[in-house]
Order: sequence, then C-alpha cells, then structure tokens
Amino acid sequence: DSGKLRSLLLKYHIHSQLQQMLNDEGTQLLNKIRQLNSDRLIKELQPLFEWVNRSLHKSKTLEEF
Repeated sequence: DSGKLRSLLLKYHIHSQLQQMLNDEGTQLLNKIRQLNSDRLIKELQPLFEWVNRSLHKSKTLEEF
C-alpha cells in the first residue's frame, strides 16, 4: 500500500537518512580520488564524481512516493 509506505518513509525520515548516507559515501569517494597518485586519473574521475553528485542532489525519486 503506497499510503503505508509513504507514512513509514516520513515517520522514520528515510529520505534524509539515505541522502546523508549518499553524501557521506560521496565525500569518501572524492577523498579517495584525490589520493590517487595519477593526475591523469584524478582529472578523469573528478568530473564523473561531480556529475553523479549533482544528479544525486537533484533526485526526487523518494520524494515522489
């Protein structure tokens, strides 16, 4: 039942918890990218990370429930 699902998502703040987890993982990924010994790899991976990060912040998937 979508009503019950929405109620649980709101009650337990699932969206904000998942968003925080994604943000934390993104921060860790960016730190790992910056620790690479190859400037070429860093230059190639950083824009990919930034695209994914922007996409995550624009995502409304869970809010649509």
